[in-house]
Amino acid sequence: MANINFNDLTNNQTEYSVGFFNLKNGEEAIVRIKIDSIEDFELYTVHPITVGQASFNNRKVNCLRQDPKVDPINMCPFCAKGEKVEQRIYIKMLKYVNENGKIVPKAVVWDRAAYTYATQLKSFLDNYGPLSNMLCKIARTGEGRETKYTIMPNLNPAQYNEATYIKDFSAFDNYRVLGGAVMNKNFDEISQFIATGNFPQVENTQPVSTPNVAPAQTFPQQNPIPNAMPTNTPPWEEDGLPDIPDPMPSANNQYTAPQQSPTAPVAPEQPAMARPTRYY
Repeated sequence: MANINFNDLTNNQTEYSVGFFNLKNGEEAIVRIKIDSIEDFELYTVHPITVGQASFNNRKVNCLRQDPKVDPINMCPFCAKGEKVEQRIYIKMLKYVNENGKIVPKAVVWDRAAYTYATQLKSFLDNYGPLSNMLCKIARTGEGRETKYTIMPNLNPAQYNEATYIKDFSAFDNYRVLGGAVMNKNFDEISQFIATGNFPQVENTQPVSTPNVAPAQTFPQQNPIPNAMPTNTPPWEEDGLPDIPDPMPSANNQYTAPQQSPTAPVAPEQPAMARPTRYY
């Protein structure tokens, strides 16, 4: 077991305290959205992947192309391989839960389709001002392709007051979406994942950068990938799959794959034994 000091323990606890927001069919939640202007939008172009064999290990990895219209397709190994690309918005919120009669805020991140939800949140900003100053209710109906989330902004402050629904975003102080909800991988790490199905055992702590000259093409070239979500996609059809919360990201976003045993040496081929001829 590795030794850590008290400060490391405190920082890790802060990171782990940010969960993923998800509701079941028929559920609703009171939330406070940590967005006061469009500059607070956390928008990312990502590739959805599965880490490991379990279906709940669905994750998102950053796309290395800053501008798909300009950057060459082989700048990102996932793009060069023809993997699906999505534009997502990550909404930081406080979800209020009742614990033994006391309303407690829980820091959560909501992963949604970028165009649909960014457009809706911009409308709320235009009409109500900073969203962190008001409470909203989010309700879910349906499952799978029939899933629909409804956001009801600016709840009655006489019923939902500041004293009960505390505004405390401190849990996000040491949290970053890139490296948390979105896996932050470089060219070599993505290439290894494509080749082996696993990322390197040791997390690369250097900032992600793309080479000035695109490396040689090593994956079959396919048609360019669209760089935006359709503008007419209704929110309940944005994913095409039931909402399954991502696993809690570790403090350093490291996933340890099971070790594989070395390939056994192949014995030299032996000549076939002569068999006596049978007569019937």
